[in-house]
Amino acid sequence: MNLKLPSLNWRKAKSRTVLGVDIDAQGIAVVEMSLLGQTVRSIRLGYDPTPNLDIKDGIETLYDRLAPLLDEMQSQATQVIIALRGHEAMVKNVFLPSMTELDFEKELTVHISKQMPYGTDERYVDFQIVGPNPEDMSQMEVMLIAGKGNIIDAYKMLFEQLKLQLICIDYVDFALRNGVLASLPMQKDEPSTVLIIDYKSSQLMLYNGQVLLKRQSVILGLFQDLMQNIKKSLSISDHLAMNIAMNYPDRIDQEIWHVFFEGIVQTLEHAWHDSGFEEYHGTLYIAGIGAMLKDLQPELSKRLNLKCERLNPMIKHTLQLSEKEQESLPLMTIAFGLALRGMDQ
Repeated sequence: MNLKLPSLNWRKAKSRTVLGVDIDAQGIAVVEMSLLGQTVRSIRLGYDPTPNLDIKDGIETLYDRLAPLLDEMQSQATQVIIALRGHEAMVKNVFLPSMTELDFEKELTVHISKQMPYGTDERYVDFQIVGPNPEDMSQMEVMLIAGKGNIIDAYKMLFEQLKLQLICIDYVDFALRNGVLASLPMQKDEPSTVLIIDYKSSQLMLYNGQVLLKRQSVILGLFQDLMQNIKKSLSISDHLAMNIAMNYPDRIDQEIWHVFFEGIVQTLEHAWHDSGFEEYHGTLYIAGIGAMLKDLQPELSKRLNLKCERLNPMIKHTLQLSEKEQESLPLMTIAFGLALRGMDQ
């Protein structure tokens, strides 16, 4: 997906440097990749923990956070890739008569108008053909995506002020999946379960050569309930509730934590059962904000008798990282997935 933004002809370029920028409820994550062909030459990381930043807060607000962050990174990039989140775009999967990608592109505006509620003149649109409909081979499954025009235009203006060209826009779930799959160790005989806990992109991914299962709503609901219950019981803000969960879990009412923890355990066990595992013996990786929850990793490992690790998106790359950068690695998965899109352009 690139929502029809103009892009550079990178295939003729000897080298390029691209930024993946992820702006979410907990801050701004930036991954800069220097690429030579399909080889990653170097990676730089940046993270600003300012909470609840949004393009709707205004271009200047984000500029004031991003500009010093890029300076601190000594960024050399001139191109940037971002991801739209749920409130910034609409995504819908539909079944339509099979046709070539070229033929469908000619009819894209018609299908978007029928399937999406707001006007085509107010948004950027794109699609991805998922594959044939297994129940009717004369049909294909198509993912339609419509990004809100005012949001995307604001991002373009922001990056123009930063002297960066916005060359590609992804959707957050795709960027997350790319970041996760590129981070998993190459294991032929052992499945991997990735538990992704985040405000907008929570899901459960079971990977055994292919993605077998995703359960977004269950994980997201458990996490949102945990945050709301902490916030309510301590009469604090969303950001402070997250800080308590990450750094001071002993201040959380044990019943609140128990409900969340048991919900996660049950969801994992049901997922493994539904995917045909009588007993699951793979590795459990935790990604996103959930990897920052202080007690979750050791408690899940003990309860499920499994190897449980924080997912490190940089594990396949040799990097000299500060302690601060090491701590922020689980929050870099989406930005990492975005930077990887630079190889596709």
